[in-house]
Amino acid sequence: MMTFEKKNSTGMKPGAMDEAALDGITSGKGSGQGIVDFFAWIACGFSHDYEDTGKTKVVMDGPVPTRFKQVRCRECGHKTWKRVGIA
Repeated sequence: MMTFEKKNSTGMKPGAMDEAALDGITSGKGSGQGIVDFFAWIACGFSHDYEDTGKTKVVMDGPVPTRFKQVRCRECGHKTWKRVGIA
């Protein structure tokens, strides 16, 4: 008996996450962002030593396009986005 796996237009299995979705979860975007950041802060000894990862993005913050850069803690690896100004 042959079985077929249905794939979506991206060629991924249904329910599989792409890199952007995984990045969203690990960086704490969406509901619970404050909780994720809080526990990462505790795990790192109440202080993160962030370094720039080189990734940037522009997001509409209300009516204003705003530029963010991604930073990663040198100690625990926690990633987050920091606002750097208007795009």
